[in-house]
Amino acid sequence: MKKILSVLAALALVGTLAFAQDAENVESAETVAAEETSSGSAFFNNTVHTDTVVVNADGASFAGMYEEMEAGYNSDILDIYAKGRIILNEEYANFIGYDHSETRFGIKYKPLAELELGIGQAYYIPGSYMAVEDDNVAIGNIGTAGFNLAYKPLSGLTFVASFDFVSGVYNNYIYDAAGNYIFNTGFGGWYEFVKDGEEDPFFTVGAAFEYNRNGDVDNPYHAGIYASCAPVAGLSLYAGYTYNAPEGDLYIEADHAINFSASYEAGDFYCGADYNTDMGENLYTGVLFGYVVEDFDISLCATAVAEYEAFAEGEFCIAPGCTWQINDNHSFGFGVDINFAGGAWDSIDIPLEWCFSL
Repeated sequence: MKKILSVLAALALVGTLAFAQDAENVESAETVAAEETSSGSAFFNNTVHTDTVVVNADGASFAGMYEEMEAGYNSDILDIYAKGRIILNEEYANFIGYDHSETRFGIKYKPLAELELGIGQAYYIPGSYMAVEDDNVAIGNIGTAGFNLAYKPLSGLTFVASFDFVSGVYNNYIYDAAGNYIFNTGFGGWYEFVKDGEEDPFFTVGAAFEYNRNGDVDNPYHAGIYASCAPVAGLSLYAGYTYNAPEGDLYIEADHAINFSASYEAGDFYCGADYNTDMGENLYTGVLFGYVVEDFDISLCATAVAEYEAFAEGEFCIAPGCTWQINDNHSFGFGVDINFAGGAWDSIDIPLEWCFSL
């Protein structure tokens, strides 16, 4: 309990200091953050997140905490991005650790309007998006932590080739058991059709292929085809098929998987739905409803990960939440995650999140 109180006190102190620093700044946040010149613009985000406590049948325990910082610079010629995460958790010997899986660093050089060269950049096929998770299925990202090349020969058409020589260094498996150097390589692309007079694509279709030695060495080949459509204002539909979906890919690992998702916005109301399945045994599904009232974003999310034949025995989460946009620089989020497993209540945790951005 002392650790929990100490962490919450530290969170409050960090927030207080940031507010004080913001008050001393003569320039407005818009002037600092969005000040764009012909050379480009920079950004910075700092997020402190904790699930506070986990309450289950065994009692209450500290849920851990992390601080994530990301910064970048964007211009017509060059993009730079970096992100790192520090974790506070009782699992670490000194109660503090560094999350290598969340480390990101990227550089993108754009010598021509049709050509991009870089390291550590993501290139997501639009149809691979899942609205409730706010994430993409893994194979939908053609980019890697290594070298990426993107070529745009025509308006709306993008080709990407990647060669990942970095992920093994992050995860300490540069060589496999046979002494072979581990690497990933992939290629793919997508096309976006935009109606005359509109900015957002009406229809997209894309495909990706990946050779990945980091996962299932017996079958390192992965592929996917994905499409999206915006048939009416505010509505977006996403769908795709993945061959050899990797472990941890939005809860589904399978030889064949399909994903569906939809999102809708109308004024201050928004909603979404996800469905990802191996077309036989397992599924993930989720729904999201939200409404914005002035500076408050109120939402309700429900997800399920289960087997078709034993759906009631699966893992379920009901998560009401709210994000308060305090000003241009600060936001604070809070909620409750109610978890069920095996047909019974499992646990409750209370996520809190503060974000400072420039």
